Amino acid sequence: MSKRINFFDDRSKARNKIGVWLGSNTHQAVIHTIKELTSNSGDILMEGFGDKIIWTIYDNKTVEIYDNAIGLPIEGKTTIEKKDARGNEVTEEKSNYELLLLTLFAGTKHNGLETGEANTGTNGLFNTVLTYTSAYIEYEIGRPDGNIYFCSFKEGFIDKELQVIGKTNKTFTRIKYTLSDQVYTDNYFTFEEICDICQKQSALIQKPIQIIDKVNNQEKTYCLSNGLQELFNVFVNKEENTCKDIIIKDSFSKNVKFDNKNYIDNMEYNLILNYSKNENTMNMDFLNRSELIHHGTIYEGLVDGLRKSIHNFIYKEGMYNKKESNINKDDILCGLNFIIDFKSLHPNMYSNQTKFETQIKYFKPLVTQSIIDFFEVYSIENKNEMMKIADKLLINKRSREKAETNRKEAKKKLEQDVNKSTSRPNKFVPCTSKNKNEKELILIEGDSSLNSVKLSRDKYIHSIYPLKGKPLNALKKSLDEILKNEEIMDIFQILQCGMQYKGKPIKGIKQFNIGDLGVSKIIAFCDEDEDGLHIRSLLICIFYVLAPEIIEKGYFYVLDSPLYKIDTKNKTYLAYSEKEKNDIIKNLNTDNIKFTESRFKGLGGLSVDLLSETAMNIENRKLTQITINDVEKAKNTLEMFMDDDSTDRKKYIEEFGENYFDYSIYED
Repeated sequence: MSKRINFFDDRSKARNKIGVWLGSNTHQAVIHTIKELTSNSGDILMEGFGDKIIWTIYDNKTVEIYDNAIGLPIEGKTTIEKKDARGNEVTEEKSNYELLLLTLFAGTKHNGLETGEANTGTNGLFNTVLTYTSAYIEYEIGRPDGNIYFCSFKEGFIDKELQVIGKTNKTFTRIKYTLSDQVYTDNYFTFEEICDICQKQSALIQKPIQIIDKVNNQEKTYCLSNGLQELFNVFVNKEENTCKDIIIKDSFSKNVKFDNKNYIDNMEYNLILNYSKNENTMNMDFLNRSELIHHGTIYEGLVDGLRKSIHNFIYKEGMYNKKESNINKDDILCGLNFIIDFKSLHPNMYSNQTKFETQIKYFKPLVTQSIIDFFEVYSIENKNEMMKIADKLLINKRSREKAETNRKEAKKKLEQDVNKSTSRPNKFVPCTSKNKNEKELILIEGDSSLNSVKLSRDKYIHSIYPLKGKPLNALKKSLDEILKNEEIMDIFQILQCGMQYKGKPIKGIKQFNIGDLGVSKIIAFCDEDEDGLHIRSLLICIFYVLAPEIIEKGYFYVLDSPLYKIDTKNKTYLAYSEKEKNDIIKNLNTDNIKFTESRFKGLGGLSVDLLSETAMNIENRKLTQITINDVEKAKNTLEMFMDDDSTDRKKYIEEFGENYFDYSIYED
């Protein structure tokens, strides 16, 4: 029995394989339709037809683009010359309407090498893909013949055939569409995302683009007539600059072979760059106005050219230390801001239909050499500026190398076996259980209480690590300072769960994984005074910065110890707070019972017997789970207490006493 052969028509190809055309079926693909349509209209405006683009948002799923260019050539017919299966030349006549809107790989822009047009699209795909994957789409087009043409489609099927609906003395294209929920997930548009795309495209075509949001009654018009420089100024904070803006323009040609024919690819680019003190830099590379968010050979050529040029300058000026390694790609990128607008005629310039990357091999060496040639002159005419860049990059390099050394040492530390006496942290007291689901790590304040806590613990499940005074304030310290901190490294060596830094992986360090956590509870056990409360807060900061899931998933606790002892003739009362003590005393006074009151002097003042009955007794202990439901609220509160200027914090503690550490701030 023969198997059934499946076949996809163009509609099915578009709908079932949307990832091939737009990269995915997610929100990224939804927004990509805005990029494609804006670029297509921009192509025509760049040819000298029309002078504006208008986007209108009707609701979060329905948008419209309008341009006053020449209009899609939707009327008439085209004679197609092709070869049949036997290689014979044949001709076929099809309507332009069918070719432009209902046929994959049919369009007006196919070979820029032949036409000399540097267009954003060459495959003749997008309008067809949009037609087939929209829940509803309508095209209204004013053409030079004086007619206004209209057609519409629902879920990729014809709703209204192409027809003339009026006369006009203007030319334009209007496309209104709602994408299909059957094809796209996360199917919505936002004003902000459309504005971001249009702002960039306005700079690249140097024409106005207007966005009208009818849902929220707002609108924005971008008219970046000064092009890249104006766009660069939008995204780069001049106050953070290390050097002046550097502007490079160049053009070059390359003999290429395409479709068995020889052509010349005439290329050109405009580039603006500078170096900033800020590490949050802006990098944009455009190829024929499509943003290459995954970069490629143009980006590689730019970075390689900068690396070689700046290295040559540093070497000639004798700025390297003896036996010092050369600057590398990471150093070049640290603090680098740039926008490059590259133009090529190559019909297959993008890696795929999404246009997120280029891998044309000859782009890289051409850009690299162009950058080198520019800086040979620039470094002579602008030596002071080059010195600023060189100094910054050498600082970057030396800091990076130092950080890499710290990370190697941290990696080695975190991978050591905590169960071996030769590699476990100094003064760490392990428990005997091998079951991580019952093991608890108690972080105690200082060495003074270590002996009494050790003797009163359940040695089967309780491991102990004594803190050396106040831990590092992780909120205020750099990653390198954190990785050099012995105490923090000791704690995470014990936990065996890896770490991250402010939500991001740390290069060379095991990525945090809550499943690898070696204990069931992490317990802070500190004196019930201002310093103890401060230490608790600092521990929360450490886990918040390096392993927030430990807090979010309820693994972090605070253990309370008795603060007051009230003795009567027949009974001894223990109070864990000022309020609890006052309530006990009030009741005793009411009953005319004589008593003596005393306060324990920290954990070190608690006897082994008392600890065994209270804090270290699993049945009787007072354990408070720390949770962070509102992360931003908790972060802001912690930062207030962790400020380097302790005046306000001490004043607050003195005024509010026991209420200083209010656990409710971590709850809704």
